[in-house]
Amino acid sequence: MISQKKWYKNLDSSVPPNLSAWLLHEGSFMERLKNHGIFGAKITIINESWQLPFDDEKEILPIESEALVREVWITSENKCWMLARSVIPSGFLKGKFKALQDLNTRPIGTILFQDKNIVRSEFEFRLIDHTFDLYHQLKNNMQNTKMYARRSLFSIEKDALLLTEVFMPDMMTL
Repeated sequence: MISQKKWYKNLDSSVPPNLSAWLLHEGSFMERLKNHGIFGAKITIINESWQLPFDDEKEILPIESEALVREVWITSENKCWMLARSVIPSGFLKGKFKALQDLNTRPIGTILFQDKNIVRSEFEFRLIDHTFDLYHQLKNNMQNTKMYARRSLFSIEKDALLLTEVFMPDMMTL
């Protein structure tokens, strides 16, 4: 069961099957959109700055200092597909991963899914409600429907970044 205040390892059985398939997909979200005929997806940056992670992010990504936080909307064809938030500690931003500082409107997956040494953790899931840290950015899009999020770590050696993805109501049209 997904609580309204906590992240869970298992996806609730009440999640509609078509959305479950998206929530459980381990590959690139943008590539999967293309596979579903959505070729014009674009990224709009909401925030990209150095800041402290949220408390619940620190539970999964132990970090006490500021990290590069990037929040983006993924949209197309008058549809809003996702709000994504990445928390990238400075230790991750070395070598070829320094490019994560200069993504602009490119998807983060263009770097993460190209490196075979990066390991993605199992997903954690939650139902979105007013206790979710990004709720203020989502409340106008909720349309009296349940919304779900997933999060996972991308790790290489001892460094990791956290990616949280909120699936918007328009996902139900796919």
